[in-house]
Amino acid sequence: IFNSKRSVCPLALPGGGPVLGHSKDFKFETYSEVLITGDRLFLYTDGLIEARNADEIFYEKSRMNQVMRSSLDLSPKLAAERLISDVNKHMRGEPYQDDVTFLIVDVR
Repeated sequence: IFNSKRSVCPLALPGGGPVLGHSKDFKFETYSEVLITGDRLFLYTDGLIEARNADEIFYEKSRMNQVMRSSLDLSPKLAAERLISDVNKHMRGEPYQDDVTFLIVDVR
C-alpha cells in the first residue's frame, strides 16, 4: 500500500505462502488492513521483481518501490505505464522468464 500520508510507505502486508492455484488443498493465512482515502493498493507477481536482464541482475523490490513512490501523483494507468517502461529499460530487450502481472487500485 502506497500513500505519502502514511508513516510507512510502502506498507507491506505480512506473510507469504505457497503459489496460488497450485493445489486446492493449500491453506492460506489471511491478513487485513484498513484502506484510507489516498491509498494506492499495488499487488504483483514475483515475475516483476525477479525479471532478469542479460547480466542476470534482478529488477528487485527496491527499484519497483522507488518507481511506485515516484508515481503517486499519476493515475493508476500512467503509473502502470511508467513501471512497465522502467522494467523494460532494465531488461534491455531480454525476454521475460516468468509472468509479470500487477494491479494498481486507488482508494478515493
